[in-house]
Order: sequence, then C-alpha cells, then structure tokens
Amino acid sequence: MSNAMRPEMMRQPGARAIPYGDTDTWVRETLEPGQLVNAKVQRYSRRQLGVGMHVLLWALRLYVVLMLIAVTVKFVTAIQTGGAGS
Repeated sequence: MSNAMRPEMMRQPGARAIPYGDTDTWVRETLEPGQLVNAKVQRYSRRQLGVGMHVLLWALRLYVVLMLIAVTVKFVTAIQTGGAGS
C-alpha cells in the first residue's frame, strides 16, 4: 500500500492526515491513557462450547481438508491430462 492519505481525514478541518500504515501510532497518540485501557479491556468472557458444537466444528474442519485434497487432486490430474474431460 502507498502512503496515500485517507479522504475522510482530509475533509475534517484541523484534522491531521494519517498514512494507512500508521494507524496504531495514531491511536496511541490520540487517545488518553484511560481511554486506551478501556478500549483494550475484554468486556465479555469467551463462551464455553458444548460437546455437540465441538464435534460439528471438527467435522467442518475435516470436510474442508478433504475438499482441499479433492480439488488439488482434480487440478493436478487435469494438468497432467491436458485439461480434457472430467
């Protein structure tokens, strides 16, 4: 990305233009220490998932891996045969 400035920041009078890569620095400079701490506080704890949801998520992961393998095999065989047929 280039160091182009954000259009929304350029329209506001008195606002400092921020390059795309400097957002973390800009946040630290703009917020007061108490605001920065409040912005980083995790307000909710992580939700505990049940056994059924864990099984469903693992099945989804397994499905994705199997589909990746199937697509890769199909792609490689298509390249080797010259792309003819299915």
